[in-house]
Amino acid sequence: GGHNMVRNNTMGLAANGITPVTGGATGFYLNSGAKSDSLIDNKVAYGLSTGIYIQSADSTIMFRNLVHHNFGPGIQIDPGAQLNVTPPKITSIAFDSTLNGTAAPFALVQIYADSVNQGQIFLDTTKANGSGLWAKKITLLPGFKLTALQDSAQNTSAFSTPFVPVIASPLLVTHAVDDSTTGSLRFAIGYANAHTGQDTIRFAGTFTAADTIFALSPMPPITDSLTVIDGGAIKMAIGPNAGYTGFTLFSLRAPKNVLTNLTLVGRHIAQRAIFFDNAGLGAYFNRLENSKVIDFTLVGVQGDVAWDTLRNNLVSGNGIAGIASGPGWVIAGNRIGTNAAGTASYGNQKIGLSLDVYPLVTVGGTLPADRNIISGNDSLGIEVNGD
Repeated sequence: GGHNMVRNNTMGLAANGITPVTGGATGFYLNSGAKSDSLIDNKVAYGLSTGIYIQSADSTIMFRNLVHHNFGPGIQIDPGAQLNVTPPKITSIAFDSTLNGTAAPFALVQIYADSVNQGQIFLDTTKANGSGLWAKKITLLPGFKLTALQDSAQNTSAFSTPFVPVIASPLLVTHAVDDSTTGSLRFAIGYANAHTGQDTIRFAGTFTAADTIFALSPMPPITDSLTVIDGGAIKMAIGPNAGYTGFTLFSLRAPKNVLTNLTLVGRHIAQRAIFFDNAGLGAYFNRLENSKVIDFTLVGVQGDVAWDTLRNNLVSGNGIAGIASGPGWVIAGNRIGTNAAGTASYGNQKIGLSLDVYPLVTVGGTLPADRNIISGNDSLGIEVNGD
């Protein structure tokens, strides 16, 4: 037979559609000769075997069926049946509950929630693009996994491997590609700017010390207070791409932000690594800590705003100056013009530290840990100018 429509039936449940009524084996069984049948809006649950078993039929459409708590697979399709259509894949979920996955090009994807690996609750549908990629924002149900079916060439697949939805923080950088998608550094900074209050941007554990985020252009200015960018134990490396356009890699325009554990490498392409800017709210009381700033063509770190702190950094190999301070800065525990160990020269090409005309700058301090090593710079160690 073929071209049958089976719709709105219940198997394994009482009339209320909830209470289990066990005892049946397979809910639907489609054997050889079955073709172009449609199973729509049925409930198939608590069977002692398979929910839906397609042995050798093809062109079977299954849509919005609630298949769950069966002892065997929710849907079983034998080799050769359904033109060997394979289940889609759920690959990731974004912080806004957008589910991403792969399927056959232009396939219709059905998304379900289930406590195990079937399809107890129908959530939504979407369609894959010509490359087989699909995305759909869904409503998550606590305690449920996610599964999916795909309809390709009028053949519906079995359920996908269940996906446990763990939503990553929008502040977690998960890939090195410099774009504006979720998981990029550029996206995380934009999110932190839009979110009032403290935000800590971190980098996923999949990054290693060999990885670098190559920026195509300057990162968005940091315009909200209490943002921390923490490169972690690997001191995440960030630098300009070969085609980089722009001046300053990181601009800070708000108070009380922290850049820490970063490796900023200018590659003799970008002109300046960091600028503490008087624009916006003003980058007062910002800190750069435990970071490396090397090989920028003009200045490593510069500012025109007061009361910022640079502590325990390596600032070397830059052009005009390693550091050009603003008023009231504290510059302590840094190595300026040396290698990381402080044992050899890697000089800034003209000046190690320029205080310019700004007052109230503290260089070093009373404790041994406050001492800067300012050596190996090509011209001046510290430059102090009058008004």
